[in-house]
Amino acid sequence: FRRVLFRSIEQPLGTPIRLYDLKNDIGEQTDLADKHPDVVAVMKQRMVESYTPSERWKLPVPMSAQQ
Repeated sequence: FRRVLFRSIEQPLGTPIRLYDLKNDIGEQTDLADKHPDVVAVMKQRMVESYTPSERWKLPVPMSAQQ
């Protein structure tokens, strides 16, 4: 990837991930997900890998099933 500070958002769960370049779009106005599907795939994988189950907050669908 080029050196970009990306932010990925999947809100609400199960919706397409939105991707923003925070260096050039601090207000998160331009979704770059369609232009960078490779980055979206990496970010989604990181979301899945970093998820820790919690009794206090349960996801409606297990993260492993969202791929």
